[in-house]
Amino acid sequence: MRSIVVLVLAVMACDAGSKESAKDCVPIIDKAAESLQKYEFNRDSSQLDTALLYYDKVVLCDPSNTEGHLNKIKVLAMLGRYRESLVVIKNAYKVHNVSEAAHAHLLMIQGVLHDKIGAKDSSAYYFKESLAVYDSLVREHPQDSAAIIGRVEELRPYLPDSTITSFIKKILRGS
Repeated sequence: MRSIVVLVLAVMACDAGSKESAKDCVPIIDKAAESLQKYEFNRDSSQLDTALLYYDKVVLCDPSNTEGHLNKIKVLAMLGRYRESLVVIKNAYKVHNVSEAAHAHLLMIQGVLHDKIGAKDSSAYYFKESLAVYDSLVREHPQDSAAIIGRVEELRPYLPDSTITSFIKKILRGS
């Protein structure tokens, strides 16, 4: 569960062209974050339900707010609602053009979620795809290698150590 939380904590900016301005959504985002903080402090699952309601509002307020989608995915996963998290990912792709880095991250999250529901073949597929996108990103943006290695390290609970080590060595060799 903790790894899903770590994977989804990516913070991405809102894009222009949203239903309402990002500024209009800030109070809702703040309330959602406050509910998550309360949950972290006292483990009261009703706070997760409250946060989910607020993230639903965030996504309605600004459908292009990737952070809102990611946090909704996080909360659903924390509630054990993995299949719903996968639906939110599909919806996020429909309403928002995600960057290549966000795409790789979402592929990782899908791998974790499929692992949680026992769909090992699908999980392996998404992990393989995420590594391919990360490989492409390293080639295009070698200055981001450290951040990409950090992301790939998050896959250790799900992939063989040899796969992670081999990928990191490849990055470090620059090939």
